[in-house]
Amino acid sequence: MIHHWRSWTPRLLQLKWIKASQDPWYFITEFCYTRDPLDLHNSIKRFPPKEYLEILTRTWEKEDRLLVPKSRKLMISWWAVAVHLWLAMFTSGAYIAYQSRKEMSAANLVKRSYFIWTQLPPLRPRATHTYCKLKLPGLQTEIEGVPMGKRTIMEETCTAIFCDEAAFQEELRESYIAARPTIDGPPGKRGKYTAVSSANPGFFKDLVHDEVEMGILIV
Repeated sequence: MIHHWRSWTPRLLQLKWIKASQDPWYFITEFCYTRDPLDLHNSIKRFPPKEYLEILTRTWEKEDRLLVPKSRKLMISWWAVAVHLWLAMFTSGAYIAYQSRKEMSAANLVKRSYFIWTQLPPLRPRATHTYCKLKLPGLQTEIEGVPMGKRTIMEETCTAIFCDEAAFQEELRESYIAARPTIDGPPGKRGKYTAVSSANPGFFKDLVHDEVEMGILIV
């Protein structure tokens, strides 16, 4: 497969990369590729410029806290790792946590970010990938996959937290409470909290239907 950006002149690539550094949706649609393991003939694909994904991106840019109830096969998890990779690549000193029910699932989310990174042009920052961790040494930035539970979130103050399949995390309430020091604070000094999930009764559903009290934007 030949990536479309290889046809650009060095000058055009540089200009587009600068614009991508300022706009996560531009970064996603101009530079990001995903992997579809069900398509054996064309598994690596450009990120689809779906309208609902652009709406999510613009909302994520503006809001510090975002809950996304979703159906399956909408690429919401791919979207989430892409915007958080953008945040990591263009923010010095960031620490971003990907939280899932099990450590292996969290590791797979980190692996998705690494896959997207591997498909980027040479202008990308240097990265190292190990189990559950993606580091950008030149920026002193790190993405780490963590399992559910309050201890793993309490150990670090995060620039952003991405909580995947939140409704299926039995310890979501504890994790969310533990994350409040990261996501609360004055404007400009609070981290991002993004939780996505398919339907399941529990604390995630309570958050979705209690937006005023919890201060979370619902999409």
